[in-house]
Amino acid sequence: MNTFLTLLATYYVCAAIIADGPLTHQNQLRCSATSEALRIGFLTEEEQASLRAIGFMRGTQTRDAFLRFESWELDNAELVSLFREEAKTVVIGMK
Repeated sequence: MNTFLTLLATYYVCAAIIADGPLTHQNQLRCSATSEALRIGFLTEEEQASLRAIGFMRGTQTRDAFLRFESWELDNAELVSLFREEAKTVVIGMK
């Protein structure tokens, strides 16, 4: 669960940085990797295994994973709101 919370916090910090302006190349790579890792976490172990084995299924499975993540966000709206507010605070502190 700690890995999930770390990915979630980083995801929302990335979203807050993006809302503030364009990302540096290093942050683009970091945020992209975070987003993918977060989405993959919403796949079953079987789906993750097939994702590694069959490249052409990747688009469908990552879309499914993203839809599951969006559903999780809706189900956990209060937590998501807290993360987003904290992310904005972090980004403001980085300036």
